Amino acid sequence: SWVKPDVIAALGAGPWAKEINADTLAAAAPLKEPTATPVESLKVAKGFQVELLYSVPKAEQGSWVNMCVDPKGRLIVSDQYGSLYRVVPPGILGAKELSVEKINVDIGEAQGLLWAFDSLYVSVNRGQKYDGGLYRVRDTDGDDNLDTVETLRKLNGSGEHGPHAVLPHPDGASLVIVCGNRTDLTKIDSSRVASWDEDLLLPRVEGKFMRGTRAPGGCIYKIDPDGKTWEVIASGFRNQFDAGFNEKGELFTYDADMEWDINAPWYRPTRICHVVSGAEFGWRSGGGKWPAYYPDSVPAVVNIGPGSPTGVCFGTGAKFPVKYQQALFACDWSYGKMYAVHMELTGATYRGKLEEFITGTPLPLTDVVINHHDGAMYFAIGGRKVQSGLYRVKYSGQMDR
Repeated sequence: SWVKPDVIAALGAGPWAKEINADTLAAAAPLKEPTATPVESLKVAKGFQVELLYSVPKAEQGSWVNMCVDPKGRLIVSDQYGSLYRVVPPGILGAKELSVEKINVDIGEAQGLLWAFDSLYVSVNRGQKYDGGLYRVRDTDGDDNLDTVETLRKLNGSGEHGPHAVLPHPDGASLVIVCGNRTDLTKIDSSRVASWDEDLLLPRVEGKFMRGTRAPGGCIYKIDPDGKTWEVIASGFRNQFDAGFNEKGELFTYDADMEWDINAPWYRPTRICHVVSGAEFGWRSGGGKWPAYYPDSVPAVVNIGPGSPTGVCFGTGAKFPVKYQQALFACDWSYGKMYAVHMELTGATYRGKLEEFITGTPLPLTDVVINHHDGAMYFAIGGRKVQSGLYRVKYSGQMDR
């Protein structure tokens, strides 16, 4: 042994009062495994309970940044620099405990996932292996295993500002694609945005980051399920990672700020945007950004402040009080905050109030979804190779009547 028994005895009783040898070291080894942030370290809205379902083993399964729900209530998740995985949470399909399996198809590094039209749509922001673009993955032989990958459209985007979320459109026949401002404008068939240009009267103050990049910046497209026809819905975003439709079919996103611009006259905070048809939100590189008061710009639903916007979703279908079913949940990676944005109609648009729904340190939030099979919220932390984890949120308070 490394420590003599008489020394151990002198230390007195306690968990340390054991002879240190090969057996005790082996028994203690699991305690050294890194784990996701414990729920005891989180601050959660009253009446809600958070459960840590899984601490992702980084060496084997990477760091998870995106997820969706398949038709059976299972989660499909993506490692930012690796593979896709299928997760069965406890209670789904009668599972007693969580299980994770790798999806054996040659695609990954997804920052957008959606199950729709009997397919898994995968949006890739080029990382280390796969080209940026939109892909369609299918199970062609009916054995419940995805087996084929089809490239629908190559999209040139990088640096975590490329192709992001894929959403089902409320019309039931289309998809919506979210792309950040480092995504080159793809070949489009039509645009609801009348035009985009720079039109600057004064010289532009411009830093090194994205120097020379010009309008339209980040775009949101509507496409058909086969990825043939592309229409610009709105443009002028910096780096909106995700978006969501409310029960009325109105689209919202959480757009990023430019942190280098803080204290500059043209700084625009992270903000919740109502993505009205044909909107131009006026992102321009450097000092060329449109102020929110421009008559041809679209103002924020609510300004939030510095942060790193990631996943968003509405609470539609959750077993939550009505107030939270109607809220937009928005994740901030940098500051470890998930906001519940409570909105009310104001004329032709909305105004929002922020509630810090879940906060923690560290809590690098990456994505959030509502699973209609159990009415729970699931969220992930991770990104940039940090420790990742999967959590489930349920409501245990008094429900609305």
